[in-house]
Amino acid sequence: MKKTMAMLAAALLCITAASGCSDDTLKTNVRKNNSIAESSSAEEIKEDTDESSEKPEESAKETEENSESSTEAEQLSIPEEQISYSNESGELTDIAVELHKKSCETKWGYILSCPYELDQEDTAENGACRVIGVDSVEKIKAEYSAVFADSSEIDEKYFEQDGKVYCNDGGRGVNMYYTGTELITVSESDTEALFTAVSHYADPDTKEPMDSRSYDFKMVNVDGVWKTAEFTLPY
Repeated sequence: MKKTMAMLAAALLCITAASGCSDDTLKTNVRKNNSIAESSSAEEIKEDTDESSEKPEESAKETEENSESSTEAEQLSIPEEQISYSNESGELTDIAVELHKKSCETKWGYILSCPYELDQEDTAENGACRVIGVDSVEKIKAEYSAVFADSSEIDEKYFEQDGKVYCNDGGRGVNMYYTGTELITVSESDTEALFTAVSHYADPDTKEPMDSRSYDFKMVNVDGVWKTAEFTLPY
């Protein structure tokens, strides 16, 4: 913009000179032209400053909205890494660690959430949504039973009506303080094994440890396959 004003001033100078003005008049006109150019440049700078001063507020607002959306999404999702572990060694303990991890994922996926696509437009009288692509609750129980010995919880979440399967959708946010669960052996045999599951928690910002919680974790051998019999979701 300064360059444009300078060119304008030069043009006016040339016109003035061509008209035959005296040196004093010429100098006066030059000063006036320069003053006009500087004034226009200052106004332009002020406009640019005013426009840019609004952008940080808009940017801050967008950042806050994105942050809120991100936080909400995190609260509805399970932790990226399911931290189940044991300081003990042994084949049965290794099986228990993997089964505890699968139990967390399955419990959250089928009971606290829903692993199927739902038709929000097709609802039952109680507001439950139709499950797309599933024609019986027994199918859902079969999937759940791959991890849990008892699938009765499925009946509390899913039901059949008029030849369709419906899901009582809705849940809660994940416990963001959860950091992991350690399994400690209590007893074991060829048919069942009992562990104390000690779940740990910490402040996600300060990393300050919080009170731990203990639950029973029991698995049983069903036709050669270890399944969860007693379990509490730690988050």
